[in-house]
Amino acid sequence: MGNTADDWRREAVEPLLSGYFPDTTYDEWKELGTVSMDESHGITVNAEMAAFRADPDNNPLLTPSGKFEIYNQAMVEDYEARGYVNIDGRFTLTGNLHDGSNAGRFVYPIPMVIPMMEGLFAEGATDPHPDPLERDDAGYTLGLNGWHIYYRSHSTHNNNAYINEVFKKNSKGQPAFLDPNRETGEAWDDNVYEPVVINPYDAEANGITDGDRVVLENSRGSIYASATISQRVRKGWLAIGQGGWANGDNANGTPDIGGAINVLTKLLPTRICQGMTLGADTRVKIRKA
Repeated sequence: MGNTADDWRREAVEPLLSGYFPDTTYDEWKELGTVSMDESHGITVNAEMAAFRADPDNNPLLTPSGKFEIYNQAMVEDYEARGYVNIDGRFTLTGNLHDGSNAGRFVYPIPMVIPMMEGLFAEGATDPHPDPLERDDAGYTLGLNGWHIYYRSHSTHNNNAYINEVFKKNSKGQPAFLDPNRETGEAWDDNVYEPVVINPYDAEANGITDGDRVVLENSRGSIYASATISQRVRKGWLAIGQGGWANGDNANGTPDIGGAINVLTKLLPTRICQGMTLGADTRVKIRKA
């Protein structure tokens, strides 16, 4: 195997071409960028689609235009009717939509990069996007990545004594042991802290060493964590596992002991399906506790 990207691509693509498209060479495929599949490849034509292609006027599809639609305006209107928030105030359209508004929506007919509201989307860009929430000015210059951590499933096993001893640390950077006198069902213990992974550059810039108890904070709240310095996270980012239990005492300004990332995230959901968007759209700052 060669060492270039083209060598790796050739090794992956050539077996597929020889198996399914023996009349197309790798160089031809690279030049064309496409291959054509027909019935010989097990592709069958839907009867309704065939009729539409043969006579679209008399065989319209069940879409507002009766044709294939790359952008389904009816779907967007349906979500608007349900009260979902899909207005993006950073963009103004050149014309009015069906409701008379020219405010940009979260979903557009043309595929495009839509910057996140808060994340580090401007980093390294030749034409940086604005910082609409002014996170930089507030000192929240680090992006927070919430990942599916490997030693629990969501919150399950968050108070597993052995797992905590292996993966969590106390305020002195030592293995964290659960309090043997804890109440049955208690979700967290003082002095047992979630690990947050920080790049060596950011650790040095913030005076943080491996095992330090730290505070992650932004305008929504703050949490305690234990610093793990590693190149596994890039400069400018922090990573903390999702699913940690909050201690419920963050309203008075005390950092959350449980290290729950949702103390720091916002409530804005995804544009259409209303799912979770916050794995890389949260800004924080970090300091040694």
